[in-house]
Amino acid sequence: MMTNQPVTTTIFRLIGFSIIIYLLLTVLGGILGFAFHILLPMGLAFLLFRLLFNKNKVSTHYHN
Repeated sequence: MMTNQPVTTTIFRLIGFSIIIYLLLTVLGGILGFAFHILLPMGLAFLLFRLLFNKNKVSTHYHN
C-alpha cells in the first residue's frame, strides 16, 4: 500500500539508512581488522609454540 509521503521525507530516510549502514560496516571492518592483525598472528604463534615445545607428544606407533 503506497502512501503519499513528501519527497524530502523519502530522501531523509534514505540518507539516514545510508549513514546507519556506513557506521555498521565501519564497526564490522574494525572488528575484522583487529581479528586479522592481532588475534590471528597470536593464535598462529600459540599453535606453533605448542607444536614445538609440547612435552606430551603423541606417539605415531600403535601398541597392541
